[in-house]
Amino acid sequence: MTSNLRVSGAYWDIHLQKALTKAAGKSGRGINLTLDSTGNWYARRSAGQALSTQPQYDFPVALALNFPVFRNLSFSPTYTAFLYASQVTGQSLVDNTYSISLKWYFARDPAVPPRRQLYFQGPTSEDQTKAAK
Repeated sequence: MTSNLRVSGAYWDIHLQKALTKAAGKSGRGINLTLDSTGNWYARRSAGQALSTQPQYDFPVALALNFPVFRNLSFSPTYTAFLYASQVTGQSLVDNTYSISLKWYFARDPAVPPRRQLYFQGPTSEDQTKAAK
């Protein structure tokens, strides 16, 4: 037997960045803090109308402190929390993760040839979501 399950909820994709310091010189890049989250939240439903695999909410939240190393390369200690709750049982879960990574933002300026971008010689960019200056 089949049934239509109507689901209402919210979906988001958030990237926030805050510059903490300015770098000396012309690069303009300093230490910055980023917050990233992409997730889902669904309205609560009665147990008979919810799928056993359907979450109430599920989303990661990542907080990174980015230290510039060279041009578009940065060193980033990151804290990530994954939050989840079951639609049926209502039980929640939080998974905490710590990591250290090197981030390389590929230049998005079409005037810069790929061979220059491969050697980190493209224009500096503080953020992968906006064009380089």
